[in-house]
Amino acid sequence: MNKALIIIDVQRDFCEGGVLPARRTGSLIKPLNKAIAWSVEHSVACIFTRDWHPPDHCSFTSQGGNWPPHCVQGTSGAEFAKGLNIPDSTLVIDIEKDSNKASMSYSAFENTNLEHELRSLDVIDVAASGIATEYCVAATVLDALRYGFKVSVLTDLIRPIDVKSGDSNTALAEMKAAGATLLTSKEWLNSSIVRLGRHENFHNNVEIRLLSIEKAIADYHLLAQRHKAKFQDKIDEHTVLFLKGLGNDIAFLSCFKELFFNSRELLDILLTKLNKVTDSSKFQTSKKFLVFAREMMRGKYDGSNLAIIKFLKTNIMYIFQIRKVRNEIKNNPSNIDIRYVNKLEAVFEVPINNDEKELVQYLDIENKDEAVKKGYYNCTYFLDEIFPQMPLFWRTCLSILDDDIKALTTGRP
Repeated sequence: MNKALIIIDVQRDFCEGGVLPARRTGSLIKPLNKAIAWSVEHSVACIFTRDWHPPDHCSFTSQGGNWPPHCVQGTSGAEFAKGLNIPDSTLVIDIEKDSNKASMSYSAFENTNLEHELRSLDVIDVAASGIATEYCVAATVLDALRYGFKVSVLTDLIRPIDVKSGDSNTALAEMKAAGATLLTSKEWLNSSIVRLGRHENFHNNVEIRLLSIEKAIADYHLLAQRHKAKFQDKIDEHTVLFLKGLGNDIAFLSCFKELFFNSRELLDILLTKLNKVTDSSKFQTSKKFLVFAREMMRGKYDGSNLAIIKFLKTNIMYIFQIRKVRNEIKNNPSNIDIRYVNKLEAVFEVPINNDEKELVQYLDIENKDEAVKKGYYNCTYFLDEIFPQMPLFWRTCLSILDDDIKALTTGRP
């Protein structure tokens, strides 16, 4: 799944007859229901948000705020608008926002788990609808763009309050300038590609990378078994050392490439997620590996108390090697020799660039000063070990990251 329809604050108090009605809400429900029904039919997630204020919320005039009391928890005014279709579907998620009496927020992302819900569904493209154009819709759209989502604003499915004439037009211009696409719901429906096939046959980017690694492992095992069978008549209980050079064996290199190319992509995904979840904090991490690794090993992120930082610091050699081996396979594959020395192994020299020298002190290699001086170090991978280890590493790593993201976005471990 990569699309979601967000229905923002379509509640009774914001519709005709409510205490704070937006304009022309009488014509909103029917076309909005059509978009919701289409979304459910085509496995597009529907996210319903709503204001959920305590009776003494700071935004109310009775508390010195600018708005009359509205959408108070447990009242009829806080209920979804009459006639709005709330499908009985697991893809429907209810986000209650602005429930803290001492703070006021318009965005559906602020102090909610909306981003986490979208990421867990692998959503990359959201469409915004609802009330009010210049307040909660605009704030939600701008936050969605800031979090890296592709955003469409369905102009026929939003309604303004327009306290000041032209406020909604200004908001639309701001959303467009920030990168949102303005289009009608009909245009959005027509532009949405219907994916053919069973839902379980589609995977998110992380799943595809992990499945590709599993295939590389299966291919490697078949290949290794064939090669080991060739040596069986040359090895017996008296054999102390058996050596066989396989050169730059293309079949082995192909498996090795898939293992490390997909691992490097998982590393990039991890760094991007971590960068987004730490956005606006003093511990925001970099998406660039070398910057991230240097700052992490210097202790810049220690105060974040994120379990993923502790895990990556412990495994700095592992992630450093993933990046370096992938680059070596891409740029200099002839450097990698496949050998059978009682077991299958890949042997090569790992170059050390000037911008990587600071990290050498943290790596588990021999003669670090000599390695820096020479500009490289020797690396040997035992293939029967590294292939099954890699998916275990990534599943552990991504599970720790998901737990950290959940804790940061919901406030619960």
